[in-house]
Amino acid sequence: MTITELNRKQTAYKNKMKKIEQFVNSFQYVDETKDYIELTSKLNSINDILKELDNLQNEYCSLPDKVELNNSLEILSDMEEDAEKFKVSILVFLSKYEEQKKENAKLSPKSHIKLPDLPLPTFSGKFQEFENFKTQFMSVIGNNDSLNESQKLMYLKSALKNEAALIQSDQDNFDSLLKAWENRYENKRALVDIHIAGILSINKLHNENPAQIRSLIDTVRNHMRSLKNLKLESNSSCQMQLSYMY
Repeated sequence: MTITELNRKQTAYKNKMKKIEQFVNSFQYVDETKDYIELTSKLNSINDILKELDNLQNEYCSLPDKVELNNSLEILSDMEEDAEKFKVSILVFLSKYEEQKKENAKLSPKSHIKLPDLPLPTFSGKFQEFENFKTQFMSVIGNNDSLNESQKLMYLKSALKNEAALIQSDQDNFDSLLKAWENRYENKRALVDIHIAGILSINKLHNENPAQIRSLIDTVRNHMRSLKNLKLESNSSCQMQLSYMY
């Protein structure tokens, strides 16, 4: 597939995302059944788009080295970031719908545990994935008034995997475990160190292979964007280190 054909696919996905963005920005709760169907449909669309964007990036990187990509990969990275934001917004809408649905239907008491009709996020202990997981978990579970503390604790324990599952708290309740979890992973300094280490660990290029250069630029941009989101702007020392890698 040529660069022109790939750029056309990118534009098509961008147009789909614009429609989803318009839906998210103008969404209002009107009809429960209709709302739920629309939100679920948009969530599925976002998940499909994220998969297609990942495939599209691989197709770009498979192009011959002589092909000029210009800013195609950077645009693709921005699109993926926007898609994740839309996904979180839709999950928030769905969680509120579930609360209203349970209230209107006057379901059984809280002691009867019922899983929300949403895929629960999981967290394996990677600092760089913490904020996105926390936003989704608190929207679906943590701020869900229809769940009692024991249920929230059960969901939190089931969501933590690998290293994150080893965290212990002073008391066996939701608030205590949540605080211990935040103290461990809500660590800006650790996140900064991870992204700086990621930049410094990139091997210096010994030749001007376009594919390797594109991969390096994409990796550095991702780390620098994350550092910017952490309110850490690049300084002269960082610029010197990046210049050395090039």
